[in-house]
Amino acid sequence: MKRYPLTRSQMGVFAECMKMPGTSGYNLPYITRLPDSVDMSRLRAAWEKLISRHSIFKNRFAFDEQGEVYQYCDRNMEIPVIYRRDSEKNVIKYIADGFMRPFNILSGEPLVRVELVETEKCKYMFSDMHHTIGDGSTMISVILHQELPALYEGREPDAEIIDLYHAAEIEENSIHNEEYEKAKEYYAQLFADVECATLSEDLHAEPAPMIREVLYTDREAVDNWCAQHGVKIHHLFRGAFVYTMGTFCRQNKLAYFSSHAGRSSETVNTIGMFVKSVPVVDVIDENSTVKEWLRHFGVRIPVRLSAYTYKLDILKSW
Repeated sequence: MKRYPLTRSQMGVFAECMKMPGTSGYNLPYITRLPDSVDMSRLRAAWEKLISRHSIFKNRFAFDEQGEVYQYCDRNMEIPVIYRRDSEKNVIKYIADGFMRPFNILSGEPLVRVELVETEKCKYMFSDMHHTIGDGSTMISVILHQELPALYEGREPDAEIIDLYHAAEIEENSIHNEEYEKAKEYYAQLFADVECATLSEDLHAEPAPMIREVLYTDREAVDNWCAQHGVKIHHLFRGAFVYTMGTFCRQNKLAYFSSHAGRSSETVNTIGMFVKSVPVVDVIDENSTVKEWLRHFGVRIPVRLSAYTYKLDILKSW
C-alpha cells in the first residue's frame, strides 16, 4: 500500500472536517431529473465503469506514526451504485431529508455515493461526493459532461494525464524549488505594506440591524457595456466588490481572498480537489477613470495566478 501526501487544497478541507465532525458543508450533492428515454441499466453500468477507472474514488485517510495525515487507495473498497424503485412522494421526502448525509472521512466508507431511482412519474440520478476527493469541475465538467455521457454511449473517455495522488506528490516536491521562491518573493512584495481590513473588532457586540436591498439589472445591458468599453464582466463585478468594501472600511487598499480552479493542462480532466484560495491585494485608484481602473485587473491577474499554487498557509511560514 503506497502512502500519498494531501494537496494543500485537500488539507484545508480535511482540517475543517476534523474541526467540525459531522458537517455536510463539504458535500457536493447533485440531483438530476432524467428524461424517460434514459436506460437506467446502461446508466448504472456507466457509473460502475466510471468509478472503476479512478482510484481516487477508493480513497482513505489515515495518520502515520508521527500523527501526520496521509491518503491511500483501498483496492478492496466496494462502492455500490444503487438502483431502486420508489414512489414519487417518498423520493420528494428523501430529497428534502435523507439524501445529503455527512461523510465520516476517517471511517473507511466510500467518499462518493450514487443512487438511481425510478418512480411512477420520473427517473432520478442522485450523486454526492466529498470535497476532499472532488470539486465543482470534477462533478460538472469531468463526470457529468464528459465521462458519464461517453461511457453511457459506449465510448471510451480520455484518460487522466495524472491522477490526484501524483498531483499531490508533484505539489509536495515543488515546495522550495525556483518557482516557490518566486512566489515567495511575489507575496512578500504584495503584502509588504498592507493592513488587512476588519469589518468588526468586537465579536461580542450586538449585531446591527441589517439593511438588504436586491436590485436586478439587465444582463444584455451589462454585456453590451463591457463589450463596448473593453472590460471583462468578472472584472466589472470584482471592481464593484472592491469599491464597496473599500468604501465600507474607509481604505483604498484592500486584501482579500478569491478562488481559482487550480487546474493545469495536465489536471484539466482529473478527478480531484484542486480549488485554491488566491490572496489578492487591490488598490482603488482615485486618479483613474472607472474604465481605466477596471481594465487594470486583467493586467495583474496573470502574474498573481502564476504564484497561486503556493498557498498562503505555506508562504506565511517564512
